[in-house]
Amino acid sequence: MSVLLKWLVGCFAAFGLVVVIWGAYQYYDSERTREANKDEQLAWENLQNNPVQVSGDEFFVFVGEQLNIEFIPEDINPDTIIQYDHYEATYRVVQAIWGNYQEDTIAFSVYDHYGLPPFANDKYTMLFVTKQGRGWTQELYQAYPVSRTEEGDWAYCGDPTPERWESEPAEMHKVVFDPPVYFDIRHYSESGLAERFPAPIWEHVSDRAYCVMGTGPEELFRIKREGVLRARGLSFDLRWAL
Repeated sequence: MSVLLKWLVGCFAAFGLVVVIWGAYQYYDSERTREANKDEQLAWENLQNNPVQVSGDEFFVFVGEQLNIEFIPEDINPDTIIQYDHYEATYRVVQAIWGNYQEDTIAFSVYDHYGLPPFANDKYTMLFVTKQGRGWTQELYQAYPVSRTEEGDWAYCGDPTPERWESEPAEMHKVVFDPPVYFDIRHYSESGLAERFPAPIWEHVSDRAYCVMGTGPEELFRIKREGVLRARGLSFDLRWAL
């Protein structure tokens, strides 16, 4: 056997050994990942089946008026897979829904993977914040835009339950917003109108769609309480409701 042939045979043997070792490692890694996922699933199910009772001193649900929201630059950690932009917000407490917070204003941190949080564009928002250390932080992505009604209450326009698989559908009611909540619909097609501004939530008058059905704060809280917040392992004593 020539030297070249021996070398080629040796290379193929070494390559075969590498393939076997790599395959064994991949199998071990997949088994380890499967076990980790199983443990994670069990922990998740345990949280849902045995939720943590939240104290009214550690969680606050309220309707707030935006006073300020400011982006806080931070160094980017290259080892972090998901980066979150950091904002600091200050709101006037317009209506307390749940919790024991007593001040007229509240400052809290906001973290959002997509940049400026959507509620930053609204004057009034129903917010969910949790105590972390000495400060408050918005419960990740949990907020509802709300508007004042003719009766002086607050309501979300329409049905806020895309997560209805987690809880009962929202109970909407007829509402008159003051000032009116409406959109210009002159440039919508008939099918676009039916999809974007469906009856009975919206009433089409001339070139405007007016919101005429809404969901109140207590119902909004129930939806979150029975849905995403329960999925995060949180339980709420309604004696803290205000």
